[in-house]
Amino acid sequence: MRSGAEGAERVRPKEESVNGRFHLRAATIAAALAFVAAPSAYADELADARRHFRSGMDLIRRRQFDSGIAELESAYRIVPRPNVLYNIARAYYDAGNSERALEYLRRYLQHDISDRPDIEALIARIESRSRSGGSSATASATTSSGGATSASSGGAQSASGAGSTSATPTINVGALTGANVDGTQASMLRALAEQLLTLANNGAQPAGTGTAGAGATTANSTGTTGTSTANPAGTGTSGAGGTTGATGASGTTGAAGAGTSGRVAANPAGPAGPAAGEAGGITARDDDDEYEARIVTASRVAQSPLDAPNATGVITAQDIRLSGLTSIPQILRRIAGIDVMSLDGSDYQVSVRGFNQRLSNKVLVLVDGRSVYLDFLGVTLWPFVFPALEEIDRIEIIRGPGSALYGADAYTGVINIITRPPGESRTQVSIGGGTAEQLRGAFLTSGRAGDVSYRGSVQYDQAQSYGRLVGPTDHAWESISPAGNLAFRNPRFLVEAQGRLGRGVVLRGGVGGATGPVQFSAPSLLRQYYTDLTLIQPFVQLDVQNFSARAFWNRVSFTAGPTIQPRGAPVLESRGHQDVVDVDLQYNWRARISQTVTNTLQFGAGYRLKNISWNYLDNDHTLHFFSGFLQDTLRVGERFSAVASLRADRHPVLDGIGGSGFVLSPRGALIFKPTERRALRLTGGTAFRTPTMLELFLDLNLQTPTPGVSVRSYGGEVARARIDPSRRLRPESAISFDLGFQDQTLEVFQYEVNLFFTRGWDRIDFYGSNVDPLPGDLLPDSRTVPVGARGYSNDPASTYIYGAELGLKLAPVEGLDFNVNYTLALTSYDANNSLAPTPEREGDQRTPMHKLNVGLQVRTRFGLEFETYGHYVARQVWIEPVFDARAGSRDVPFAMNDYFLINARLGMRLLDGRLELGVTGTNLVDVNPTTGHQEHPLGYRQWARVMANASYRF
Repeated sequence: MRSGAEGAERVRPKEESVNGRFHLRAATIAAALAFVAAPSAYADELADARRHFRSGMDLIRRRQFDSGIAELESAYRIVPRPNVLYNIARAYYDAGNSERALEYLRRYLQHDISDRPDIEALIARIESRSRSGGSSATASATTSSGGATSASSGGAQSASGAGSTSATPTINVGALTGANVDGTQASMLRALAEQLLTLANNGAQPAGTGTAGAGATTANSTGTTGTSTANPAGTGTSGAGGTTGATGASGTTGAAGAGTSGRVAANPAGPAGPAAGEAGGITARDDDDEYEARIVTASRVAQSPLDAPNATGVITAQDIRLSGLTSIPQILRRIAGIDVMSLDGSDYQVSVRGFNQRLSNKVLVLVDGRSVYLDFLGVTLWPFVFPALEEIDRIEIIRGPGSALYGADAYTGVINIITRPPGESRTQVSIGGGTAEQLRGAFLTSGRAGDVSYRGSVQYDQAQSYGRLVGPTDHAWESISPAGNLAFRNPRFLVEAQGRLGRGVVLRGGVGGATGPVQFSAPSLLRQYYTDLTLIQPFVQLDVQNFSARAFWNRVSFTAGPTIQPRGAPVLESRGHQDVVDVDLQYNWRARISQTVTNTLQFGAGYRLKNISWNYLDNDHTLHFFSGFLQDTLRVGERFSAVASLRADRHPVLDGIGGSGFVLSPRGALIFKPTERRALRLTGGTAFRTPTMLELFLDLNLQTPTPGVSVRSYGGEVARARIDPSRRLRPESAISFDLGFQDQTLEVFQYEVNLFFTRGWDRIDFYGSNVDPLPGDLLPDSRTVPVGARGYSNDPASTYIYGAELGLKLAPVEGLDFNVNYTLALTSYDANNSLAPTPEREGDQRTPMHKLNVGLQVRTRFGLEFETYGHYVARQVWIEPVFDARAGSRDVPFAMNDYFLINARLGMRLLDGRLELGVTGTNLVDVNPTTGHQEHPLGYRQWARVMANASYRF
């Protein structure tokens, strides 16, 4: 079996190292061009929407309703948010236009909202008063059941703790002021009179002085903010309500903070405002929350990135759409600290802050909080990640250990792909095609019927491999891949539905899946492999107030084998199936200790069952895993917070603490915010990765490139049973610290700086080659002679990675969104580490010392769009095993030259954005296939490809 560098036994010459200066120069030029290329356009969509929303709410507070409503409508056109419709309705209502208010309330009802009964009751009251001739300015009296339609992102709120209020009587303004009073004075006097009558009838506190009641809070699985009670009017403080929504099936976020919300009342309290009980006071923070960035992965609750206990990165739906890329790992390259290595068009390996490898196994990949990590092999095969790109809301990346909340496999970080919630009432068709047999098609639909919303998608992707497997004149080798020369050929689907069963009760479920052949690089002495795999994931989640319960089942069946093999040799075919059943429970509890101190406790428990049947293993196996975690977040005022997390995982094969099999994963973080939009963070934590089924139970006579010769391969438990009873695999372990600072004060210039250190030890790898100088008889199962044994074991020596990340986001003029980030990573090893340098060889430097990403996004007013990203990756050295007929195998260093690649897309949006056309180019620097860049010594050289696509939204 041959590949790009198989059989090489020396470090590659450095005659091409001058390319490093050229590539760095090219990256610098690209950055300079980005600064001067500033056509008339809009900036980042979310920033645009946030600016219009803030401006609109400020105008409405100053009672400039027409201008304010226009600004809110602009925000909604850019990034549709249902709560903006509510705020527009409130503005029309306060302006005295009940018909337009009803129109927008009905549009609000068309979305999947948690406060539907309250809004329906409100519409009925307004319609009733309109029919009876009542003034629209007084139509919003509240009851305890209907609730005041005041500030909340997640639902309409009841009045303050004073209890229910009856309908406010209509005041005869003429009797109070005379017939010649103007409309503004009448409205002000009417509101004042209504407040006075409410006080007289109910004994409530005056507007502007009361405090809100305790207020129930809801944790929302779809991430919208739970409801909290609000002050009837004025400046009173909020109660203990307002707990942020728990991470749910979709992972979409709600608003964070005590008593703040994204849906805000359109009018302040006071003489010019609505009656008491109808609206709470509006603060600047309320205005910000509607379009404020929120993440859920760092703490499993919705929060601002400034409050997250880890360094984070977010890729938005706009980033995905404007990139034109059809592979998630390609899009991930733009984030600082992310190492993306491509061996072929289907074979992407992703790591965070180092430790990358073939079949990278140290990053946990989730879809809406559910793992798509293939546990039996310890890898994420990206073509089988089933959400269509068009239905992804954002991708959250946590840089640093995540085991304190997510357990094993979140060794260096977590990637959470968060999809849009069901019920958006849209249908979309996308098609594309290009060079190298690239084809793509996707169909998406979403809608709602009452309190039930649904979403579905199907898609298909394929592309040719970068390497020709077997030449037409090669009679010594043959290809057995079912995909032929295609790198992948994958249909995928996702169907889900959500129902609201009552106030604060949400049930969500569905099924996703992918199938088809892909090519990838197998571990150790194995080289190019294919797998024809099917992944099916049914899932269900129930959210009740602050409690969440989730279950999913990963069913995987597959056949696999070497992509090519010597003609006439026995086929090393692999067949198997895996079942992983995961049950996860979480409860959030929040308490206000004092006026300035709040405490949030999160409790979680989990169970996982793994069952594997695979002919590469010694037998079928079933394992049971148990876990529990506790996280405490203490917030003191608006400036300081502390996070302490601890998780315990029980692995049935590991010794763990005192032989119990338990592994503890602590994490702690201190966050100080000198201003509202700046944050300084210090984080420390540990992480671990448990051995995979392959690493534990492998029992395979591994064929070599020499016909008739094999190497016996053992997993840790098989070697323990047959060779050394005292030997047992330990989990890979790591400890990490990072210090970070973020500044998001300005929309036109934002930056972050992170310093990090990670020490990893007990790395699991394929070691040993105990060669028998006089091989025994032929093995009956493979007709080959074993020349030695090799197995999985721990390298107790440590690896150290320390470095820095710098990220900048600039919008120097309206219409230009410029991003640049740089990562410095330095690697060192203990002297006895198998990857350390020796007098005979160069040490492993698989983590590039320098990485630079430079990106530019442009969206014009007339629909023309453009994005380009350049990625510079410094020189690397990989130590990989190479077969040796006398020694079994030897570890050989392979030096890789630095490279610089550019991806770009030019697009056009027509028909009010419903029709979208685009052309995307990847690897645009590498126009020649024979000189294209290479990202791993066993990977293929990659060159430029072009793809055109069209999308239409109904």
